[in-house]
Amino acid sequence: MIRAHFYHAQEAVLEGITQQLFKHIDTTRFIADPHHSCDDFFYQDVFLHQEGVQFALALSGGETTRKLFTHWRKQHLSNQAWNSIDYYWIDECHTPYINKESNFGEAYRRFFQHSNINPSRIHPIHYTPQPQEEIERYASQLPHSRGLYYDPTRYYTNDYPCIAPYQSHFHCAILDIDDNGQITPLLNSTTAPVPTTPYHLLQHPQTRQKHIAATVQTIRETPRIILPLIGKEKAQIITDLYHQHNTHLPHIQLLMEHPNVHIFTDNKELETLIYPNRKYVQTTPDTIHL
Repeated sequence: MIRAHFYHAQEAVLEGITQQLFKHIDTTRFIADPHHSCDDFFYQDVFLHQEGVQFALALSGGETTRKLFTHWRKQHLSNQAWNSIDYYWIDECHTPYINKESNFGEAYRRFFQHSNINPSRIHPIHYTPQPQEEIERYASQLPHSRGLYYDPTRYYTNDYPCIAPYQSHFHCAILDIDDNGQITPLLNSTTAPVPTTPYHLLQHPQTRQKHIAATVQTIRETPRIILPLIGKEKAQIITDLYHQHNTHLPHIQLLMEHPNVHIFTDNKELETLIYPNRKYVQTTPDTIHL
């Protein structure tokens, strides 16, 4: 299910994303006992919180994400929530950090170097002449987490609220869509063989730039997705979702099939068009009680 949040200004979109991320952090619960399923704990009304588990956030590249880092530095640098997060990258250009094309390099220059976040919580994808070795290294250090999250697609009653179990590497992913309407990890996904690891090596069809990126399956298993759609050129994606057009495209498929996607856009004029289609897009914010 997709819930769309409409704003008039770009800065309001960035702030909305930030508040949604903080909300996700506050409402994430972890399962400590490996011998019980998430449903066991929920239905037996027994729930153990695993102390010391960090909220695992997957970050993407893209111009909008870079603006988000700048917003965090200017508006939320002293927020203690940053210290409860482990930071990972969902895609990275195969380039040194000093290069402006490096997603981690830009995140570091815009936000991380100004913060007091423990460097051990920041997990960049390294540049190396052997990208396949880096894929294996990065996959080996990914977290594995189990818990409960709010799922608006589940049937709600007083006895069975909209809570679903998850098992994934990340608790939340902030994606970005480029000017060609592509989510970087989904490039070539319709023609490339299905990877057996959480990450794989891709090449951008236009720029020929190599990327180390999470697989589609890794993103699908992530229980929450946040997607900014800033700019008039991104309005077409919202209308595609509303009219169910271009459903063969990987990014449209992912967004329509995923149970918990929050879209944030400055295309406020589309709100009256999207609102009636509650099956795929809702403007009503969720109220979470765990």
